[in-house]
Amino acid sequence: MKDNPNCHHSSAGALGALVEQLLVCGGVLSQIVNHMVQWESAGDAVPIPAALQELLHGVLEPLASTHSKSELETMTVILAEVTEAICDEMFFVPSLDVLS
Repeated sequence: MKDNPNCHHSSAGALGALVEQLLVCGGVLSQIVNHMVQWESAGDAVPIPAALQELLHGVLEPLASTHSKSELETMTVILAEVTEAICDEMFFVPSLDVLS
């Protein structure tokens, strides 16, 4: 899934595009982890965090040749800030069943 690199968004539009891509990425990662959980019960599977990190590193490795080190570092900072904001500002509210 690639967007037009020549497309420039306004700040509000750029934030909306970031949110949309986070939802798409989160959905894909959720499906992958769900699939891994099904296989984890087999008992001899590599722990999910380690397996997912290895898989993502391999899949994302080509980005190192299409983006500068500075761009990748900037994206890393932005993703860390996004993750922190989500953790700090969006609260998990358990269902009443969990509280009982």
